[in-house]
This record gives sequence, structure tokens and C-alpha cells, in this order.
Amino acid sequence: MRNKIYRLLIVMLLSSSLAVAQQKDSPQSNFIVYRSLSYGFSIQYPKTWEKHNGADYAVAFVRPKNSAGTSGGENLLIHVFNLSTATGQTLDDQAALNVKQLKTSYPNLIIMGPHPTTLANLPAREIHIAAPGPSGSIVKTMEVLLLKDHKVYAFAYSADKTTYDAYFPAIKQMLDSFKFSGASESPSR
Repeated sequence: MRNKIYRLLIVMLLSSSLAVAQQKDSPQSNFIVYRSLSYGFSIQYPKTWEKHNGADYAVAFVRPKNSAGTSGGENLLIHVFNLSTATGQTLDDQAALNVKQLKTSYPNLIIMGPHPTTLANLPAREIHIAAPGPSGSIVKTMEVLLLKDHKVYAFAYSADKTTYDAYFPAIKQMLDSFKFSGASESPSR
């Protein structure tokens, strides 16, 4: 009888410590929510990453340098801009325009896409870009374009090719958490 009680206690202790460890390591516990009242959206981002607001983008999330003082430049920028309703542009038009502008401005880029995808349960387009970076490195970028209420939401994940895949799961979780929070307000600062 005593052995059964000890075994039960050990199982309970192991179960509770395992549950605490799982809770501590759960991806959601390592993310915090950013809400943009100006643009009407929310997104989760790693709590160790820095958040920056800028004049030419809605928000940027940047992985800080590690203890060795290095970083692969991992970041996710979100741009929001008005779509010209006079031109009647569609999502495919906007994606094609982005690709054309990239090819014209940077002829050495390798561009794949646009490819259909979804974001926030809406149709989106995904474009993958590889570009020569500093000191002969290659910078990889994934751009996702989404149209809502005559606005273009452009998400750009960039990182050195050596760290791109390692941080992609965090970026995927960020994009999967993106939500519109009601009627979009016009951008204001």
C-alpha cells in the first residue's frame, strides 16, 4: 500500500513538473501581443525581439544581437499603404508591380513568385527574394502581400541565408497570429 502511494506521488510530481516545463517552454509564453490602433491589427512577436515604429513602415520587429554581439539581421517589417482605387488594382496586380519594381531597381536579385497563400483568412501573395548582402553574404527575404479595405499590408521577413531557416518558425507563428481588430482606421502618427 505504501509503495502504491509513493508511486502515485512520484507520478503526480513528475506530471506537474512536466506540465510546468511545457508551460514554460510553450511558444505562446515566449510571445507578446502588439496592437496597432492606427492600422487596426494585432500580431504576436517574440518577447526578446525589439519593436520599432517608423515613418516609412507601420512596425518592425528585430531580433537583438546575441551575447557574442552578432545577428543575422532577422526582422519582420510591416508596411501599410493605401491602394489607388482609381487604378482598380487587384492583389495579383500589386504583387506583379512589386516584382517588376524589384527587378528594375535590383537586377541581381533572384525572385521566386508571387505564389498564392493566405494570411488572416484572406487571400495573399508570397514572394521569395535572394539578394547579395554585405561581405559576399546572401540575404533572403519573404514578402507577403495582403489587401484589405483598399490598403496593402506588406510583411517582409529578412535574414542572412545562414540564419533564415532557424528563425522561420518564429516568423510563421507571428504571421499566423496576425489579426485585424475591426474597422481599419486611416494611418495616423
